[in-house]
Formats: sequence, structure tokens, C-alpha cells
Amino acid sequence: MAEHEGASGTRIFEYGKQVDFGRTAADYGRWRAGYPEELYTRLATFGVGVGGQRILDLATGTGFLGRGFARRGCAVTGLEYCTTPDERSAAPR
Repeated sequence: MAEHEGASGTRIFEYGKQVDFGRTAADYGRWRAGYPEELYTRLATFGVGVGGQRILDLATGTGFLGRGFARRGCAVTGLEYCTTPDERSAAPR
């Protein structure tokens, strides 16, 4: 019973549960753990996220990934498609 829609804020049915991310975006932004520092260290070994680089964070959501790159001296642009007020309130500023 998996029904997935591609647009943000749509309902997703999986395992008999209904999820509407637009209604839970603020909680997600508040309580979701960020990425570990090891991720950025590992990416840097491949030349990704090194200070001075320009990074485009597509589907940035709460901006955790982009903020991590910014802390390392990257110029980050986050792009997100938000359709509901709840989603917009969770988006980074």
C-alpha cells in the first residue's frame, strides 16, 4: 500500500499511514538531527565542500546540509519548493 506523490505537501500513503509533510514541517525543522561532521570531512576528501566553493543545495528543506557547507566557507544557495505556510515557516532564512 505505497502511494507517493511528487509534489511537496501532498499526502503519502505507506504502511497504512497518511503523512502530510506540510502539516509537520515546523516540527521536522525543529527536531531533526543535522548531519554529522564526518560527512563534511569525507566529502572534502573528494574535493566537495571545500572553502571558497559555490554550492547549490537543491530541495534544501530545513537547510542543514547547506548550513554545514557555509560553516566551512562555501557560498551556498538553497533552493526549495514550498507550497504551504507550514513548509515555508520551517524553511531556513
